[in-house]
Amino acid sequence: MSLVAAAVVPAAPALIPGLGGAADPLAEVREVARSAVADAVAEGGTDPYVVVVVSGVEASLLGGRTVRRWAVGAPSGAGRFLGTGAPDRALPGGLEIGRMLLPEGREAELLGVAQDAGAQECLTAGRHQTEGADTVLIVVADGSATRTEKAPGHLDPRAEGFDAGLARALAEVDGPALADLDPERA
Repeated sequence: MSLVAAAVVPAAPALIPGLGGAADPLAEVREVARSAVADAVAEGGTDPYVVVVVSGVEASLLGGRTVRRWAVGAPSGAGRFLGTGAPDRALPGGLEIGRMLLPEGREAELLGVAQDAGAQECLTAGRHQTEGADTVLIVVADGSATRTEKAPGHLDPRAEGFDAGLARALAEVDGPALADLDPERA
């Protein structure tokens, strides 16, 4: 079996309705992301195929592992972003976003990968996911966080080139280029 389709969508918490405030600044981005996910899921063809939502996760949520699965019915972790906390076993933000973007009624496997995992660990996890049934992969991730002075990672002049290379590798489905990305810069 194999990877039959994929979509990459942003990991911005404000994509979760209500987290961006009353103005809902990312409503349009949310709809574009929802459409990309729906298109990828539709490319899966007829069942059986598996939809896997994957996102980078803080090490503290992984219990010492590199990869962890979350239950499809896990409680929302949106409270982390509202300062109200999240219940035990709540979804990390990226997986919450991916689950929210799925077409109604479509379930998925929810897979968190350590944010500091190396390329080989990610490749191994990806190969393992596509060994069974045909797979549609939904990746919830961002490019660099260093494009401006006010960015979370401050300004890094290499960020624009990094993001351009990442976009090219994704658009061309260039596995070797993706595997060669510098994890520190990513």
